[in-house]
Amino acid sequence: PQSITLNLGGAYKVSKVTYLPRQSGLNGNITSYNVYVSTDGITFTKVESGSWANNNMEKEAIFDSTDASYVKLEATVGVNGWASAAEISVLASKTVKN
Repeated sequence: PQSITLNLGGAYKVSKVTYLPRQSGLNGNITSYNVYVSTDGITFTKVESGSWANNNMEKEAIFDSTDASYVKLEATVGVNGWASAAEISVLASKTVKN
């Protein structure tokens, strides 16, 4: 698997990750994935997994709102063994106060 870990720069309640595949061809499109969250960047908890269609439309991974400072998108299957992305976004529902 290939993955990317996003440092959110603070603590947030997160409940969705969106993935936009590259727009020029299908090579590297993520078709199976896991999403993990972490508050410390060391210990991660899986919050979602699934499959996406092999096309260039934006995809969503929606999960129960959880505290996170880091979000990891792991590609477990990508077209031709690669993983690529045009955009990855994390949607926060509210800031966690420390």
